[in-house]
Amino acid sequence: MGNYYRSRLAEELALYYAAKYGLEIEVDSGGLSHIPNPNHPGPMARATLEYLARLNIQPQSINRSPKNCSLADVNAADMVIFTDDEEQRQLFTRAFPEYKGQLIGWNARDQEYDLLLQTPDMINKNVESLIKRLAE
Repeated sequence: MGNYYRSRLAEELALYYAAKYGLEIEVDSGGLSHIPNPNHPGPMARATLEYLARLNIQPQSINRSPKNCSLADVNAADMVIFTDDEEQRQLFTRAFPEYKGQLIGWNARDQEYDLLLQTPDMINKNVESLIKRLAE
């Protein structure tokens, strides 16, 4: 939603796994809510950076600030992934009703609803699975 935690984690993991599996792709994440958000210090969530550090993954866009999805970005995308399908799909289809590419939805909840801290692992598994399929 804010292009700060889940989508940035998915973006970094996709870039990592694409390199690992020899897949050339472009990956870009964007949010659907109010950006910039004064509650988000820095360009990327600390939880995202800590998770990537545990996996020894150096973020490629660590200095990029959160950004909104733009019409140009959406029109250029073959695929759009919602980290939380229930929360994001309706907002996206209202904002970009003309999008004809593939829509994929996951159920990775935001930090405030993820009391067991399962969201990063869920995103990691979903991203790796998707990249493996695309590489085949």
